[in-house]
This record gives sequence, C-alpha cells and structure tokens, in this order.
Amino acid sequence: MRTLAMWCCPAWDGCEPLKTSAPSSVTFGGGHAACFQPPCEKGDHWTVSLRLEIIEPRQPEPRTGTVGVDAGIGQNLLVVMEPGGTVVRKFANPRALRSSIVHLRRATRALSRQHEGSRRWHRAKRRLTRVHRRVASIRTDAIHKATTELAKTHGRIVIEDLRPRVHARGVWARRRSWADAAFGEFRRQLTDKCQ
Repeated sequence: MRTLAMWCCPAWDGCEPLKTSAPSSVTFGGGHAACFQPPCEKGDHWTVSLRLEIIEPRQPEPRTGTVGVDAGIGQNLLVVMEPGGTVVRKFANPRALRSSIVHLRRATRALSRQHEGSRRWHRAKRRLTRVHRRVASIRTDAIHKATTELAKTHGRIVIEDLRPRVHARGVWARRRSWADAAFGEFRRQLTDKCQ
C-alpha cells in the first residue's frame, strides 16, 4: 500500500481546501499561486494535476513567418516547410506502437492464458496496461513537443487537409502506421495551442 501526499482542490475557482492537513493552494515568490487536484490512479499509475496562476504573465515575442506542415508515416512524422519549399524542420516519427508491438503481443497472450479474476490474471492485466500506457505516453510526448515548438516559433501554420480516418481505411499494411501517428490529436493540439 502506497501512501500519497494529498492536496485537494474540489473546484478550480477559489481552491477551497477539503478536510486535510495539507494545503490546497500554495503561493510562491513573485506572486505565483499553485492549485492541486486530488491524485488519480489510472492503470497502476498515479497522476496529480497542477494549475499555476501567474499574476504577471510575460509577454511572448511576436511570432512571424508562415510555414506549412506535411504529415507522414515514414521516418519523419512532420516536415515543416517555408512557402518557397525550403525545409525548416523535421520531426522524427517515434513509431511507439511499432516499437512495442512484440511486448504488446506477449502481454496480451499472457493475459489470455490466465484464468479471469485470478491473482495472475490481475498481474498480467497490469503488465498489459503498463505496455499500453508506455505506447500512449511516447506518442503523446512526441505530439506535445512538436505542437509546442510549432506554436511558439511560427506566426501562421498551415497544415494539410488530412483525414486520418480515410487513410486508416486504406491498405491494411499502413493502417497501423496511420493510427500510430495520431494526426487527429496533432491537429487538435496545434489548434488549441495556436488560439
């Protein structure tokens, strides 16, 4: 049994503490305040959400320049180009699912061989969940890094009108690669970060 330090924040507005001895909001030097949400367990992995309120935000430098983003499933996940066709930056494709497919198959097979509900079945299920979480974490990390860098460095970003669902219905050998690249999530995050 693990013991976790808990900071509770039932609502983001006001940060009223629940009946705990630990504070729910902390003020740092420079007028920054932090608000914590209760820890959450997801697949034998604990996460804590943290929100920082910055009283005096720094003004970002003005972003200029227009770039186009070409998505792919090969070596490069994204290729960023200027209007003239010059390649500005290439983001490598992590291929999270492809690199973990052997571990995923092995963990799935081990789970299917156990009697459902037994102690070993729960252990195999945790192992399978851990592999899935690792794949999702690698993919999410790569997308967050790419979208954050694009949003911070360029004023206007043009992405191709790509419909991942249509590509996922194509040739069976490429379906997994299109799903592994998660272009719908890339478009969503880039839209949110640029607004």
